[in-house]
Amino acid sequence: MSRPSVEILDFFHVVLSIRNELQTDLSEPTTRESSTKIVSQLDKLNNILNTTSDLETKCDQRMTNFIFTTLMPVAHWLKTTQVPHDRVLEAWLRCMHAVLAKTHWHMSSPPQMAEQLLILFTTYINAAKPEEAQQLAVQCISTILSAVNENEHSLQVLRDLKCRPQMAACIAALLDVIRRGDALSLRVDAMHTLATMLLETLGEVDIVATLLPGVVSTLGRTIYQKQEKENHKILSLALDILGDIIVFVLRDECAPEFIVQDVQSLHALAAHMKGKQPVDKMQETIQKFYETSKTMIKKQLDFILGIRTYNTDWRVRRSMVRTCGKLLSRCSRTLENCTALLLKTIVLHIDDEYTQVGAEAQFQINEIMQAPAFEQSIIPTLKENLSDSIVYAPSVLISGDEGDKVNAMALITGYVLILGNRHAGEVLDSAISKTLDAWLAALEIDRDGLNVLEEQGQKNSRYLEFYDGYADDSEPVSVWEQPSLVYPKTHFKHLVADRTVAQAGRMLNVIGRIGNLTYWRDLLMNCFQSDGDQDVQPQAAYMIHSLLSGASSAESDSITARWLDLQSDDEKDEETSKIKAIALQVLHEIVSLVIDPTTKTRTSVVPLGHHKINPELESAEVLATCFSLQIVGLVACILEMEYVQDELITLLYPLLAHLGSPNVFIHTYALITLDAIALVCGQRGARQLAIENIDYIINMVSQRISVLEDNLRAPLVLKALIRIGGPGTIDYLDDTVEEIFDALDGYHMDGWSCAQLCSVLTEIVRVLYRKNAAVVADDEVMAESNQSDDQISDEIQELIDADSKGAEDTTETATMEEIGKYFLDRQEKDKKPKSMDPNDLLLDDGDDGDDEYQNEKPADDTPEPLSRSQQMTLDIMTKARHFLTAGSPQLRVEMLGLFAAGTKVLALRIDKFGVLVNGAWPSIMQRLWDDENMVVLQAVAVIGSIAESLKDFVSGRFKDLWPRFKELLKQGRGESYHYSAFSYHHRLHHAILLTLASVVEYCQIEASKMPEIMGQVKWYMDERLNAELQESAVKVLEAIGKRDPDTVWLHMMSLLSNNESTIVDDSGSFEPFSIPEWMRTQDQWYRKNARRILELVQ
Repeated sequence: MSRPSVEILDFFHVVLSIRNELQTDLSEPTTRESSTKIVSQLDKLNNILNTTSDLETKCDQRMTNFIFTTLMPVAHWLKTTQVPHDRVLEAWLRCMHAVLAKTHWHMSSPPQMAEQLLILFTTYINAAKPEEAQQLAVQCISTILSAVNENEHSLQVLRDLKCRPQMAACIAALLDVIRRGDALSLRVDAMHTLATMLLETLGEVDIVATLLPGVVSTLGRTIYQKQEKENHKILSLALDILGDIIVFVLRDECAPEFIVQDVQSLHALAAHMKGKQPVDKMQETIQKFYETSKTMIKKQLDFILGIRTYNTDWRVRRSMVRTCGKLLSRCSRTLENCTALLLKTIVLHIDDEYTQVGAEAQFQINEIMQAPAFEQSIIPTLKENLSDSIVYAPSVLISGDEGDKVNAMALITGYVLILGNRHAGEVLDSAISKTLDAWLAALEIDRDGLNVLEEQGQKNSRYLEFYDGYADDSEPVSVWEQPSLVYPKTHFKHLVADRTVAQAGRMLNVIGRIGNLTYWRDLLMNCFQSDGDQDVQPQAAYMIHSLLSGASSAESDSITARWLDLQSDDEKDEETSKIKAIALQVLHEIVSLVIDPTTKTRTSVVPLGHHKINPELESAEVLATCFSLQIVGLVACILEMEYVQDELITLLYPLLAHLGSPNVFIHTYALITLDAIALVCGQRGARQLAIENIDYIINMVSQRISVLEDNLRAPLVLKALIRIGGPGTIDYLDDTVEEIFDALDGYHMDGWSCAQLCSVLTEIVRVLYRKNAAVVADDEVMAESNQSDDQISDEIQELIDADSKGAEDTTETATMEEIGKYFLDRQEKDKKPKSMDPNDLLLDDGDDGDDEYQNEKPADDTPEPLSRSQQMTLDIMTKARHFLTAGSPQLRVEMLGLFAAGTKVLALRIDKFGVLVNGAWPSIMQRLWDDENMVVLQAVAVIGSIAESLKDFVSGRFKDLWPRFKELLKQGRGESYHYSAFSYHHRLHHAILLTLASVVEYCQIEASKMPEIMGQVKWYMDERLNAELQESAVKVLEAIGKRDPDTVWLHMMSLLSNNESTIVDDSGSFEPFSIPEWMRTQDQWYRKNARRILELVQ
């Protein structure tokens, strides 16, 4: 035997000294000091073991045994002491783990050594020990198992039947730690150790099968006992280990032939039944084991996969999918009772919001399809699951929670993606034909959303004001120039959450892309037939749009079904042509049945709310029209430009009719659809599309407007054309205006028809007003620019000043002649041209502008002719003013709106406008006593517009206006603190206050009326009222303050507190000024606005 090296001897002497110290300390009585010494020596030994380099070469068999004999007395001491010494135990376990991990103890130790060590460390894995000690014991066991797996003799010892009780005790201890432990790292180490022991160390199906029930039960309870409170690492690892153990025991290739019969034909089945013989006792036991295992595993999987509240973490969902994929690909024939559940879980996550989960599900599907039993057992199960899901999903959508709804639709989506067109088409067609009514009920559109959108539309200039300004060429720059192809959000009755609505659209898109689109289209288009139920038409239109959208779009997300049959380029072109043909057919049917039917009743074009018979049917009709317009926009994007231009002849007129609809919902959808068609045709937006086809549109209107009772949409088309085209359409409307007047004469007894025609005239006048306002704004900008150009620069001003100074210096020595000449030159320089009136810049028709100044021309009493816009406005107002007294409230409102816009167009031509207003004034005044609230509101607004132009006219008639205004201001005043800003009283008071501000600012009002006006307006200065009313009241008092500031100042001072309203002269020359008690208002709610007005007046 060779002599050990110096390094080994040094290492031995260090260990020997520690051993001697330990023996001394262990022999002493058990005290805290002795245990501290033991811990110190153990830590020293552990430090040496971990820091010594090449420990494997220095620790041969003798040295390893020497270290073991050094540490084992400590274990005996721990066992015999009455008091637990946790620190000693932990230090001892660290030393044992270092020896087991860093030495080759298993190479020279007897095979029974591993068994004894496992028994030893298992005793330290119990709840009575600290978690740190338990974790060290588990790590020691894991190290032992890793070493034993490399030694065949040790493996045979542990697999021997005699060792089963000890191994079972160790597994039970590990399972108890996994289930009941608290420390995360301890439980993770226990799981890894358990997997190593079962799958590698024991490593035989027969051995692991005996332990399968307890392991599956404990791991299952670990997964679902704490649910969402459990850490995701524990759940993920438990799912992976559970799947591996089940696959190890029950995988198909290890099952006996009498358990897994390979029956693929009728002949094989007959041979199997004929050759079936009584089984012996062993076969019966095996069959019973498999049946019991399948039942037990099915129950556990129902709990694990059925409870979805804990798998909010994407890593848990990925492990769940991975486990299901293992079981399906490896145990599809032995666990045939779990196939449906496992498939459901994978399919449910194939469209997961996390790409990692979706990619894992996709990978597992690919693995499953490689399994031999895929065509035989998995495909039928998928078809059955798809059919059941389509049948039961509607009831879930109606009565389930949002999570269940998303899952139900995600299942259908996943099944269809997996099966593909070859397998899913028949199932989809068969199931939908039985459950179409249920699906239409489940996808019912929320009709209350119409009112929400319409209320928002009243506050959005996109729906009411169409032009934000004008470009340099006087063309409108508006929303038409920047089209948006995003349709309003769809609100469902039963689908509330956004993710639920998105999943519904995703499901229908996938069905449209993979299913039989023609069959679904025919089935849904039957709902629009004359005998169809109008209540389900919105849902049918929505489903058609989603199906067609899915069929026309390529699969661009990460859920691409790579297992589907790949198509060649020719097949793709053929499929594209087929989709375009279906889309074109859908377009024709939708246009003929919904967009532009042959017969259209009056109720279909009136605003929402006028359908007195059945509002629900009207809402359904509006929604069906909106979704049909959306379908038209989609088809336009699917088809090529040539197809769309061919269809434009039949589409443009009905689309413009819907664009002119008073219903905001229909109007919005029509606008977006026209934008889509315009972009497909290569134009910027709906405006350019209408201008390009204006001749055709006006010709269509002219043919229909004379027989209005058969063409109720003609006014809507014309109004939409004027709105969308702007001032550019006015040049084409001369003959159309005359045709409207002829139609008004023919339908003067029909209030509704007259109101529709007058709304067109009102729209013309409004467009003229916007154009005129834009021109005036451009003139003001140009005037400011010219004024800035006329200013002298600083450099030139310095030269002029220097020259002037030099001239003044030379005059001291100049002669009288030079002085006289100097002053004559200055007089010539100081001559300025006469001031010019802005009206002088307007040249007459025959003026070529060659004269230097307009005022040098001889005076001409001939009035300047009206511009084209002014003349058209004057003609419209003159010929239509008698409708101010019409019996239809809607017609009266339209006419008052026409006058409100017309007054601003004719504001500069008082000679013409004054005569017109003088004749219509009695009718306008009479409208202040109208029974319809909207008529009164519009009449008040018209008076304010007239006051801005005809100042003297309104000044002389204010004494007739003010009493009625006072009566109207008193209406609803007692409830003003509570009513909404959208209520009639709020809008009425706001309109009157604005009109009063205009009248006071532009007209001459008697001074005696001012205190009375301020007394009425003061009430709206209360800061508890709506802020809009307060601002209106401030405007009125500010206008009065410009004319009579002293009266306003005194009135506002009376609203302040006693201290604020008292003025003290600091010099003492005057006595303090204070408001008398009889004038002072004690209410504090007026003081805030009173201070604002005082600042404005001062």
